[in-house]
Amino acid sequence: MKLIKCLVAFSCLLASCSSVDEMKETVSDGEIRNAVVHIAPYSFDECETRTDLIYKDNKITFNWDDDETIGVFPITPYSGSQAYKHLERSVNDGHVATFDGGGWKIRPEATYAAYYPYNGKLTSETTFEKIPVSLKRQVQDGYNNLDHIGKKYDYMCASATAPSEGDIVFNFKHITSIVQLEITLPEAGVISNIIIFDNQHEQVFVDSALMNVQTREVTPVHKSSMVELEVKNGVEAKANEKVLLYISMLPMDSRPVNITVETIDGKCYGSSYTPKCMKAGYAYHWSISPKYAGEHVAVDLGLPSGTKWATMNVGANAVTKNGRFFAWGETLPLPGSLRYNKDYKWKDANTDKFNKYITYDNSNFGILIDGLTTLLPEDDAATQNWGEKWRMPTKAEMRELLDNCMWNLDFDYLGSSAPGYVVMGKNGNSIFLPLNNIISSEVCYAWGYWSSSLYEEYNVNAYCFYVLGNGNGDWREPKDWAESLCISEGMYRDRLLLVRPVCK
Repeated sequence: MKLIKCLVAFSCLLASCSSVDEMKETVSDGEIRNAVVHIAPYSFDECETRTDLIYKDNKITFNWDDDETIGVFPITPYSGSQAYKHLERSVNDGHVATFDGGGWKIRPEATYAAYYPYNGKLTSETTFEKIPVSLKRQVQDGYNNLDHIGKKYDYMCASATAPSEGDIVFNFKHITSIVQLEITLPEAGVISNIIIFDNQHEQVFVDSALMNVQTREVTPVHKSSMVELEVKNGVEAKANEKVLLYISMLPMDSRPVNITVETIDGKCYGSSYTPKCMKAGYAYHWSISPKYAGEHVAVDLGLPSGTKWATMNVGANAVTKNGRFFAWGETLPLPGSLRYNKDYKWKDANTDKFNKYITYDNSNFGILIDGLTTLLPEDDAATQNWGEKWRMPTKAEMRELLDNCMWNLDFDYLGSSAPGYVVMGKNGNSIFLPLNNIISSEVCYAWGYWSSSLYEEYNVNAYCFYVLGNGNGDWREPKDWAESLCISEGMYRDRLLLVRPVCK
């Protein structure tokens, strides 16, 4: 998910910057550029695309993994769609994968192109000139773990002309750079998220591109002002001890960046950094000692009002989690297994009449007219749980988000099996609104987020983001969600929904 995130901190906390060191190349020029690959038979269903990237002796080395898969295109004088090819690791040299030619005839003097990691979703019309590259949604699982880079983000390509006889040799070259981020926190915590964003909020990071396998040229498709790494299950960091995390990037020029470190309990730590110009095939070591910058992070989605939306829900410890459930105007959460609060705070238990946030006199619903149509800070779940900087969005701010952003369903966000909406602003930054399984067969609604706005014409209700289910609990069907998102005035105030804070 590409976001530009604003630290909840004073700018002076971002002033600390440690020296910039460059690690050794991932491997030597000879090792990177002379991986020997031959065309061979394959069994795609048994293949897994990932390479071994190993950090040792202050350098990152590359090895083909067992049962590796690459994509191969014939170029000239023959052309056609890709074939996927199964490799066998060389016993003598981990950088060399050899084939015997097997079931795919190699035509002498013909030119072929190959790339890694293999993409089995390409259509027959996809050519070697437009192989998709995506650096989105990077997730590291555990301390000092390079598996996510080797499996998805270590893009390589090569082209070669087949000899008159014998095997074809591909000299693979990396097109990405690797950043080893060394983080030293001032206090113990569990790191859950890393955000690197440009100081000037300019879109300098390429998160998706098209790669020409023959020329090694990369054409950006989408740029962002930030790069994000999620740390799966969190990584425990002891006070003043180093933690190593890894992020893959396309090469970029040297320019100052801000780095935010989020912990699982919602704390944020910030630092600034000025890296060297980055080159393809190199790994770089960034060492930072961020300072405490407050709690929770907001996202600038480029909205006309300047409203920023939080990265996660009240009560959540990760962007993929629901968090806690609240009745409208209540600040203490209730279990999500409940449909509503039978002891709703703003309803008199004896008369069954509302006693706050009333705009008219109606014997069925209220007798006290206070004229309040927006939650006061003392009744705002975001303010009371996160602090005075934060509040629940108004109906108008929800409408602004709905009208000015692209909403895309993702039923396996970050590989977590968490379903929800990726909400992307016109500036390319985005947030994720989870809609984990909170539907039951007893209700026709499946998911909602409260606004701070009362429904003035019928004070029993308040406005919310609202997604209709199909009424039978089968909420995972995309057709149930794709066209049913709306801002509803018809949610009873005592019902339990989620809260996503905003700030200016």
